[in-house]
Amino acid sequence: GLIMEYTNPNGDWYDVSEYDRDFYSQNYKPENEPNIKKKKAESRLTVSPRLAISHPITENSKLYFNYGHYRQMPTSERLYRVQRALNNQVDYIGDPTIPLAKTVSYELGYDHALFNNYLVHLAAYYKDISDQEDWTRYISFDGKVNYRKLTNNSYEDIRGFELDLTKMM
Repeated sequence: GLIMEYTNPNGDWYDVSEYDRDFYSQNYKPENEPNIKKKKAESRLTVSPRLAISHPITENSKLYFNYGHYRQMPTSERLYRVQRALNNQVDYIGDPTIPLAKTVSYELGYDHALFNNYLVHLAAYYKDISDQEDWTRYISFDGKVNYRKLTNNSYEDIRGFELDLTKMM
């Protein structure tokens, strides 16, 4: 199958350089907010393939395989966060335009029913997560600009096995 996902930030977001002193440092003045350059946050359409195959081996057992791409949306708090200190310097700023984290997942498993009361589940899996959200710190050469911005620089690689024994009721 295919899953189609549409995300739309519904608004404008700051279009300033990473070290803009008038926006990120204590030079910022709230009355200048209308003059800060902004751009429309673009909407995105992604298509994620999914495949699941299950094959009975005996009357009490099956072999299965799952494959899929999944997208993770960060919380709104992280995407739209603009946190300033008492001196008006930015401490944290989100970014609703970052690409969504993408997980590519594979799973191969075996299920076996024992004595009509127990289920043995054995699975091996692999997950590759790219574009994962992370807070990246930006510091200017003189230290006047010093903040953390939401970026998609993190990566994760997960491998494992599962073994479950479940008693049916």
